[in-house]
Amino acid sequence: MKWIIFGIGAAILAVGAVAGVLRLSCGKYTKTDLTDSIDGGVVKRNDGADFPKAVVSKEITSFEFVSSLIAYADETRLERGVYTLTATVEDGVVKGSYKCGTRGGDSRSFAFESDLSFMDKLYETVAKYDFAKYNGCVHTVSGLPNMYGARLDILFASDESIYSHDNQNNFLPIEATEELEALFSA
Repeated sequence: MKWIIFGIGAAILAVGAVAGVLRLSCGKYTKTDLTDSIDGGVVKRNDGADFPKAVVSKEITSFEFVSSLIAYADETRLERGVYTLTATVEDGVVKGSYKCGTRGGDSRSFAFESDLSFMDKLYETVAKYDFAKYNGCVHTVSGLPNMYGARLDILFASDESIYSHDNQNNFLPIEATEELEALFSA
């Protein structure tokens, strides 16, 4: 009887091992949607491997970028603060906004309207720094203040999109952030 139980257990282990190997060999395994509990907090991350890393469309219809430069010392010409830059195409007009809030509580913000050439310039920066490579990458740590990291959310006329978020680190190159700030503040 114990040999039968041993045989059933071995068969279950073998089936599990084969399923694991098949899953790996079929490319279905990625480090996506992992959740860890660390010292009472929760870390959620998705490496974005299952998300498209290229966008065919060049026509941005909606753009939102939030970037914290609070932790940057002398690495940029920009003021240390949290930048929120948005632009949306509505009835052939670009409606945008610019906001920068500093840790000391100072802030400046304004709304603007522009023609569609603004979105063409915006696309040039998106393409130059290959924002699509960050698509689907998400890393969040619970309990952190909302003054760190970056979030990128772009929609295209083709229904393609780019979304990435990290509430610890600014994942875009600082040069990309500087170009975006210059475009939105011009």
